[in-house]
Amino acid sequence: MVLASFSILADQSQPFDVLNFIEQPLQKQLSRFQRNPDALASFSSDGCSGGLSAGWQVVSQALSPITDKLGASPPWEHCCVAHDRLYWKGAGADGVAMRLIADQQLQACVLATDQQALLQKLDDQQTEPGLVAEIDQQLQAQLRKLMPLVAELMYQAVRPGGLPCSGLPWRWGYGWPQCGVGELYPSFEKD
Repeated sequence: MVLASFSILADQSQPFDVLNFIEQPLQKQLSRFQRNPDALASFSSDGCSGGLSAGWQVVSQALSPITDKLGASPPWEHCCVAHDRLYWKGAGADGVAMRLIADQQLQACVLATDQQALLQKLDDQQTEPGLVAEIDQQLQAQLRKLMPLVAELMYQAVRPGGLPCSGLPWRWGYGWPQCGVGELYPSFEKD
């Protein structure tokens, strides 16, 4: 019965996009809050949300010989901050398309993180005592594989995890007041 109702709503030539179906009304709800520009909070960023920055710090501290070489922040953290800036303001009008573009830009930025510069940084520093050359080579090989994996995982996480009006601190439009279920609508005319 439920599947039948979905097939009525969906264009028969295209597969039904559940995420888009959920996102459309949430973007409309967000756009109501955006009619009051004074409600937008100042920009803030936590780096890479969902524990990516914190996880990198834990790993880098556990692998102390690598910490000095790679740094305490993920090498793609600048991509997350640029993504946060787009999410913070989160356009409600055309928001579905704008959020998709922001998420694709995040993925492309992580993929474009200069792996060679990162590897050169490793090569420029002397191997710490206890970190043999073979381990250093294995690390470099893993880093070459890391960026595509991280980019894909981040993209797959932000698509459903970044929906507007979700109440999550990293949601699309997080600079605006909460607009999730149970939140009061602003006193604007309904569309």
